[in-house]
Amino acid sequence: MSSCVQPDGKPTQRAIEMLKLINQKPTISDQELSTILQRPLFQIRASLRELESAGFIKKQDDGFDLTKKAKDVIS
Repeated sequence: MSSCVQPDGKPTQRAIEMLKLINQKPTISDQELSTILQRPLFQIRASLRELESAGFIKKQDDGFDLTKKAKDVIS
């Protein structure tokens, strides 16, 4: 499984796809991301944890919030 954040701290193309989907639908679930991106659920969950740890997203009760860092990347 490849990392979704590169050593320089920038998200990979796959991570950017996830961030764009979260931006479009902040209440998207990990299962929905798995289906849309056609990736195993365990990979999606690992990527979400990594994106949160790197400061790109914040987990909310009903989904995710993109941070300014993430919004700058996808804009």
